[in-house]
Amino acid sequence: MLQGTNGTYGLTDTVLSSKTLLAAEKRYLPGIALRMAVKLPTGDQSRAFRTGLVDLGFGLAAQKTILARLVLYQNVNEIFPTGHHLGLLRAYMTSITGVEFVIMLKFSITGQFDYYQSHSPYGH
Repeated sequence: MLQGTNGTYGLTDTVLSSKTLLAAEKRYLPGIALRMAVKLPTGDQSRAFRTGLVDLGFGLAAQKTILARLVLYQNVNEIFPTGHHLGLLRAYMTSITGVEFVIMLKFSITGQFDYYQSHSPYGH
């Protein structure tokens, strides 16, 4: 399906993204942000660094700090490919669930679970 060469390097597609805070974190409620992104096909297609399609993405991010050092977060995104590439592309979801333990201002330990829904219309 992709016709690239092993061991090649180069720039891939460009993603422009924006995030806006919908609700600030409160004592008992998480902070919630809306995320939007567009992927532009700027990579070299001859080296399989692009699909030639524009993708749109929308998502919500939630974050809650507990006990001043423990941060829980959840990101849910939906990606909408705008074209049809070999019959394989359709809207798909991604999700990230995580926990972060802040040890110092610039050092923390993070555990994270990432989920990526299959791009295939067959669900594989």
